[in-house]
Amino acid sequence: MERRHKEHCRSKGTHFANAISKYGLDKISYEVLHETDSRQEALDLEAYYRPDVGLGWNTAKGGEDTLASVKCRKVKLYHKDNPEKLRCFDSIDQASKELGITASRIAQALCRNTKYYGFDGWAVLIDESTERGKTLSIQEVISIRVSGAKRNKPSHFKGMTNRWSEEDKKRISDQHRGKVISDEQKEVVRNKNRAAHSSCKSITLVHQDNPEVEHTYHSIAEASRELSIPLSRLKSKAQRKLNVYGKDGWKIIKLGAE
Repeated sequence: MERRHKEHCRSKGTHFANAISKYGLDKISYEVLHETDSRQEALDLEAYYRPDVGLGWNTAKGGEDTLASVKCRKVKLYHKDNPEKLRCFDSIDQASKELGITASRIAQALCRNTKYYGFDGWAVLIDESTERGKTLSIQEVISIRVSGAKRNKPSHFKGMTNRWSEEDKKRISDQHRGKVISDEQKEVVRNKNRAAHSSCKSITLVHQDNPEVEHTYHSIAEASRELSIPLSRLKSKAQRKLNVYGKDGWKIIKLGAE
């Protein structure tokens, strides 16, 4: 009971502990339904009142002695690269050691009836009748929850290789072949970028040791390279009030057309 109390009230990341942290233990109402000195009877009653996951703050079925008893169970896993190959283990700890994934990750998947591949590519076999070849990845599950549909096409916001087929690459190449950008067009783009992004604007700085000498550059990136000032620091300085010396002794006196 002491361990259960600690897990429920103080463990970081659990729903119940988060609720206590947010609202306070005195704000949580409760009712004692049964009192017993038998551990097994307590587990049986818990299984009766909580037959499935997702009830209240609970993330496991009732009757499970948290992760302790679950880790002793036999478990079967399969990998997305070869879903037909089933790996069987006498315990979660054994699976953890042989597969190199944490025991808690396997135990939580078992307790929550998680039927999809994790980020590590492994899935726990919850039901023997599962068609393992149709198991979704966690990315696909998240996509379905957010958009309501399985994303078959990779997101354009994520960098990846092989995004375009050879036919697409050739089509794009043909569309751009022969195009010439004039110097005037380049200057228009530069000016537009400078107006929209501080890192593209011209910049003038002075150092407190010699404030009479002005250091002017076409961009913050160039100033960073020439003056050996970290780019992130210089960008941050450009977003603050001008004409103020920083701890490094530099101040910006002019930025762009200002």
